[in-house]
Amino acid sequence: MQSITSIKLLAIIFIFSASFACAGDYEEAEKFYKNRDYSAALKKYKSAAEQGNAGAQINLGYLYEKGLGTAQNSTEAVRWYKLAAKKGRPVAQYNLGNMYSTGQGVPQNYVEAARWYRLAALQGKVEAQHNLGNRYSNGQGVALDYKESVHWYKMAATNGFPFSQFNLGNMYRTGQGVAQSYPEAARLYKLAAASGMPEAQFALGIVYSAGQGVAQDKADSKVKCNTSQPVRSADAFHLTALSPASA
Repeated sequence: MQSITSIKLLAIIFIFSASFACAGDYEEAEKFYKNRDYSAALKKYKSAAEQGNAGAQINLGYLYEKGLGTAQNSTEAVRWYKLAAKKGRPVAQYNLGNMYSTGQGVPQNYVEAARWYRLAALQGKVEAQHNLGNRYSNGQGVALDYKESVHWYKMAATNGFPFSQFNLGNMYRTGQGVAQSYPEAARLYKLAAASGMPEAQFALGIVYSAGQGVAQDKADSKVKCNTSQPVRSADAFHLTALSPASA
């Protein structure tokens, strides 16, 4: 009869072997994905995901959501995102928030969307911070609260996120949730415009034309306005799923 020590040793060997196999599947899946062999990537991600690899669960969910290497299946995407989200993975929490926000694979539920965005935002996911700011700005899934919207936009803007810099600039310009400040609005528009964001460039052209927070400069405003698109509302910059490269 085997001793208890021998049984424990065999169990440890089995666990390590399974872990190495799981890691190997994930690494192979990553190579297939980078080479755009999505069918092969899906098989390997699924193998690793079924063994509990959270990164593989996120990426498998993404492939199902986008229909890469398989038929598009939002329900399956949600299933895999949930497994990783419950393990505290912020990308999965963010992507799951998007699924609830748009009603893909689950009944549309703004309250659930905001809950998952918040969990990801608290872990520093700037995309989630941005979308949570949108929820508070529009009162979707949370009580309308411009100050709270400013709070989340500021967190993402401080981390260099241009969409939040632009939206926050709009709030300083209109005085929503914060004391109106044209200089601060112009500063934020400049930051977003420097990243190549057309809407921020257009907004910057407007403030130069009006001399709001900056010295009035009609010539500079024409350059910016003529090469940009009209300013969209804050909620136009609701961000969607993060790809495997972000997982």
